[in-house]
Amino acid sequence: MPDGTWHCQSQLPTGRPEATAWVLLALCERYDWARAREARSPFERLLQPEHDRALWSHVLSLTLAVPTLSTLSPDSALLERLVWALEDAAVRDRQGRILYWTQRARPAEDPEAVPSPAHTARAMLALQHCWRATDRRVGTAPQDLETAARWLLDQPWDNLYEEIRRPIGVDRFEVLATRHCTSAWVARALLQFGVDPRDQRIRSAIGELYTSHQDGLWDWDLPGHRRIPRPVWATLAALRALEAYVQRASRF
Repeated sequence: MPDGTWHCQSQLPTGRPEATAWVLLALCERYDWARAREARSPFERLLQPEHDRALWSHVLSLTLAVPTLSTLSPDSALLERLVWALEDAAVRDRQGRILYWTQRARPAEDPEAVPSPAHTARAMLALQHCWRATDRRVGTAPQDLETAARWLLDQPWDNLYEEIRRPIGVDRFEVLATRHCTSAWVARALLQFGVDPRDQRIRSAIGELYTSHQDGLWDWDLPGHRRIPRPVWATLAALRALEAYVQRASRF
């Protein structure tokens, strides 16, 4: 967009936080810091609470904004607010320990909110990324997410389809569809949080990922939904999970 932000093809031609976060993280990973930093100010404008309510009500949106902003601007005044919102979205046990996340940032207000392994894995990775990027100043320490890691080990890791719906006028919405590669995200999160790579569930998930590609590319599939052949994001999720496994397994 002219203001230095991005939007997805399914969205209106105006900058959106999720699309901008995806692009800026990619630029940072390519060490294109000049281009990424040019977009920092317009990105922060997208993150203002009064600008976009959908961002602050969806866990997925927060898990994209937190690692991006902590990488680009670890001293941003907005970062602590975003992290607090993500931490506050967690469902906790009676001792206050984080158990899991749902799709919604306020699960207590949403009777349809259900525990989500995909969102739990994404939230754990986002908070860990921020904790490291800010030199442990902002984010969640790994030991405070151990209960969530144990919870993930006991859950099904099925793929998930999600829609973020932004109001447009009266009774109309802009829809951002996201298809989660759940097993890849969960395996990666558990490995990065120190779960033994020899754990049977980890080995099974990684083994299935390793054998399910076609010429080095992965499909996305969920019963009841259209199978999507070889989307780039499915291959990226699979490769990151395999990389996490190799890095952890090499220490044993």
